Amino acid sequence: MDDNGWLADEEPVRDLCEGRTMQPISIHWLNQYDLSGALQQSSESGKSVLLNFYDATCSGCVSLEQDTYSDPAVITMVAQHVIPLRVVTTEPDRSTAEIINCYISISTPTVQLLSREGTACHYWRGAPRQTVLSARQITQGSRRVYMEAQGCLPPTLFCAQLLIGRGKVALNYECFEAALRLFDEALVKYGNDAEIASEARYWISRVAPKAYAARAARC
Repeated sequence: MDDNGWLADEEPVRDLCEGRTMQPISIHWLNQYDLSGALQQSSESGKSVLLNFYDATCSGCVSLEQDTYSDPAVITMVAQHVIPLRVVTTEPDRSTAEIINCYISISTPTVQLLSREGTACHYWRGAPRQTVLSARQITQGSRRVYMEAQGCLPPTLFCAQLLIGRGKVALNYECFEAALRLFDEALVKYGNDAEIASEARYWISRVAPKAYAARAARC
């Protein structure tokens, strides 16, 4: 971790007995009751929190689980670079409802990347759930309601957006060179997706002058 608490490159887990690199076979999700601990872990490790809202009755959420979170590339990237936390929204209790009210707003996707302070720095495009408010609910003072929404978040798009999200977190902490590396990596690896390419180029244009200035200041 550098002086800003940014962990640019995490090492893969190793088998200390045999010296082999061990690849995770699934994502180990913390639950909503672990949020404060996850943020503390984020502060100590430099990894951001991957916040995922899940309901087993949501076909899009099930598809995300089966098709994306089971992908080896996604599993490895999540294990190396973020702290995954899942909020199960089915029949939420009070503490769960507080998290939902804090992090889900109108048309917000279910997948977000949080800084160590708990600020949402990135929202995944293509996540299959969103929230809306009806006039009646607004009148009655209700905050949120779920609805199904069409969405598609294949493994490659998930990985691309994780790079973009990590870059935005680095930028949030003024780690300009780390941010530039992540945006460049997203463009090089996933630039065949027009939206990813556009977003990566946008952030590169924003951060590159600051990254070059930081390098020059050290010379």
